[in-house]
Amino acid sequence: MNRISNTIEASPYAVKDLTIHAAIDSDQMQQDRVQQVEKVLRSIVATQLRDSGVTYTDVDLTQKVSVMTQNGSKDGVVSDNQSIPNWVWYGAGALGLLAVAGGITYAVVRKRRQEEEEEYYETEMSGPSQLELPSIDLENLTGEHQVRKQLESLAKKKPDEFVKLLRTWLVEESR
Repeated sequence: MNRISNTIEASPYAVKDLTIHAAIDSDQMQQDRVQQVEKVLRSIVATQLRDSGVTYTDVDLTQKVSVMTQNGSKDGVVSDNQSIPNWVWYGAGALGLLAVAGGITYAVVRKRRQEEEEEYYETEMSGPSQLELPSIDLENLTGEHQVRKQLESLAKKKPDEFVKLLRTWLVEESR
């Protein structure tokens, strides 16, 4: 003869115990409505605990469900006049955005200045280039004294060009 054996195993995630607490605003609910809510909650708990393997009485279910009525504006609820106004949050957000924009602007300006300085130094350090040097007529001058005066006036008026002229002379003499 054939025998059939059934093995029933409980699912690993079965509800073993359940308690529900609810708070209802007393201004909007009457007592018969509160009792209806409590009855619905007891039936939910009984349905969920049916498969737990324990039989619960009505007294046990009443202990697992509690419904409280309270005035929502007084007990434990923060009223609107104690919260931070929206304009404060908007102002803080605007200040944060200004700080970020200022930081970005500072970084961009700083980078541009560094690039300009690098460009300036590169042109200065690139070496002697073909620059227009003021011409001094050495042939037309008869004395060293006049050459010296002309060089001194060049050194006073345009010191950069005077230095470049001296460098050019030194390079030519070293050849």
